[in-house]
Amino acid sequence: MVANIKTVFYITIIFAISLQSCSTSEYMLYAPSAHTAPFLKSKGDNQISASVSTNKEGETYKSIGTRVQGAYAITNNIALTGAINYQFEKDFLAGYDFSMAQNNESRDWSTLRYKRKDAELGIGYYKPFGSKHQLSFNVFTGVGFGQVNVKESFVYRGRNDIQILRHSHNQYKWYLHPSLAVMPGKVFRLSVGSRFTLAHFNAFKSELTSTDLTNRDWYASPRSIVFVEPSLNLQVAIIPDMLSVHFGGSVCGRFTTKDPYSENADIRDYSRRFILFTGLTFEIGKRKIQNTN
Repeated sequence: MVANIKTVFYITIIFAISLQSCSTSEYMLYAPSAHTAPFLKSKGDNQISASVSTNKEGETYKSIGTRVQGAYAITNNIALTGAINYQFEKDFLAGYDFSMAQNNESRDWSTLRYKRKDAELGIGYYKPFGSKHQLSFNVFTGVGFGQVNVKESFVYRGRNDIQILRHSHNQYKWYLHPSLAVMPGKVFRLSVGSRFTLAHFNAFKSELTSTDLTNRDWYASPRSIVFVEPSLNLQVAIIPDMLSVHFGGSVCGRFTTKDPYSENADIRDYSRRFILFTGLTFEIGKRKIQNTN
């Protein structure tokens, strides 16, 4: 038992250190969210989780998100999943100088406020191992759809009046999420995996002209991008098989390094780099695993 706890601890520390290399930039098309990584052993098992999340970086960027997700095992190997996610972000850019900004004027400051909302539906396969089902291999796939709205406030250099612009785009995604769940007892559970997301962005709307959008790397043309999101989820039971507290995170990377729609833009400028989350997980009518030996 002690060895299992140490293993969980070391994996958590390594994952946390990996987050330190993250950074943000202007106009984020995509942001990772808490992943659905259920701990299932047999038919009838279920989990409902409520999470709060953040990927705050310094004093210039703040974020808060909420997510409700669930999973239900319809057979001893097949499960259904679903999730609803809301995320709010705020970037403050002091003295930011846009390249060829609107009217060719530089700015004293800019504030970008994001509202992201999306939903997911999925299905997956899980395979427990061992007489007590202490390990489980899972692979889930699904689709998601949502919208991102951005409110941009700024002041041109040498002027006092606040300007406001609004932007929005739709987001559709397909994901594949393999993971390994470690369940050494009734208190600690750990899931380590990675989500592979193909995201498609379209229906861009903005109060800027198309020329200004291009000059500021905010494109109005549809595009599809692949994101790779390693994730970790740790659960600690408050009431075994009924109520747990969970926390974890995910980082966000890409297969490619350059935006295929621009010769100069680095693709990492269009995604938040990580997210941390915590919350509660509820289980209703948990089935007991019988020892088959």
